[in-house]
Amino acid sequence: MGIIQSFQDTIHLLKNTFIVIGKNPAALRPTIAQIIFGASFFVISLVSIAALFISKSGIVWLIAMLLIILSFLFLLFVFPFVKMYYRAAQCWIVYNTFSGTNITYKEGLSRARQNKWDIFILGLWDILLNALAMKLKESSGNQKAGFFGSILSIILLLLGKAVEEGWDLAGHYLLPASIIQEQNVGQALPELKNIKKNVPGASCRGFWF
Repeated sequence: MGIIQSFQDTIHLLKNTFIVIGKNPAALRPTIAQIIFGASFFVISLVSIAALFISKSGIVWLIAMLLIILSFLFLLFVFPFVKMYYRAAQCWIVYNTFSGTNITYKEGLSRARQNKWDIFILGLWDILLNALAMKLKESSGNQKAGFFGSILSIILLLLGKAVEEGWDLAGHYLLPASIIQEQNVGQALPELKNIKKNVPGASCRGFWF
């Protein structure tokens, strides 16, 4: 029954997604903007790497290295904030669409800017907790052979997955809670206790794992 319920929740979520986009195409624009931002810097990195192998000019090599470093820093330290900003705008657009008001893309961005400090805090948590999850999973593969090493490796791997899945779910809950209810992250935190009642079953499985 749990698997069937999770599947039904996921189908219902997808159905509502297409309904919202059909009613107000502006709801899709923040996602497109995220893709364009991320893809642009990824392409810049690839072109710059190719330039290192193709060009023999010292100036071109220097510019290519600079672009690679800047692109890496952007994707690692800036893009999480950009992503959170566009998600905040999308939350407001989707909420208003469900409420019967088709607001514009610019209105969504304007609403997101009102919670700029919450977006900064959530973006910072996103960087730190994802880095922690990655470190735990990497450490799980560096344990010594043997019984205790294997047990510790499994524990670290599970901890890494728990941090990753737990933050993914909590982060996707805190942002809408802040934007839609027009409150800050600190005010939204107590509502995490209701998270199990407000997310699809498919997401809950990942969280509880």
